[in-house]
Amino acid sequence: MASFIFSLPSLYDKVRDIKYNGLFPKNPEEIEKEPDDTPEPIEEVSVTTTCTRSETNEGGKILYKVVFSHPNGKLKSVIETTEYTIDEGKTMEKLETDNIYYSELNADFRNYRGFTLTNKYSEEKTTIKLELDLSLLDIKAMNKAASFQPLELKYSFNQKAEEIKQIYTKDGYVCN
Repeated sequence: MASFIFSLPSLYDKVRDIKYNGLFPKNPEEIEKEPDDTPEPIEEVSVTTTCTRSETNEGGKILYKVVFSHPNGKLKSVIETTEYTIDEGKTMEKLETDNIYYSELNADFRNYRGFTLTNKYSEEKTTIKLELDLSLLDIKAMNKAASFQPLELKYSFNQKAEEIKQIYTKDGYVCN
């Protein structure tokens, strides 16, 4: 009985060891680290492509500029700027029809997130700027609700940047 009492501390240590490490503990070399559940963050590289085209009209000059933001090669947002420079004393019919179009577009979509349309007027120049965050827009729903005209785009959210560049190049734009 005396040997049993003397071995109680070692029995106690063995039971405690089994409780915390299991019956068959792994060797320290065999213990693997738990995989980290948090993935490495993917770094989005902000890249833009600018496409421009100009035309001379009976009343002046029109400059079209489209800036595409496409981190990691996928389209996220677009800024389209159309600048009308009017010759002194002339009117530009194209500006008048475009003003109607953009007014109707703004009336239909101004309350949607991701859609911003601004106009700047001066005596010799008018600039219309359309900003679209395609990640926020639901184009199909917007066009169903449109009172005047649908929003017609040559591009879509997450479209490959090279595809968009080809579309605009075919339309006479210079892209870089």
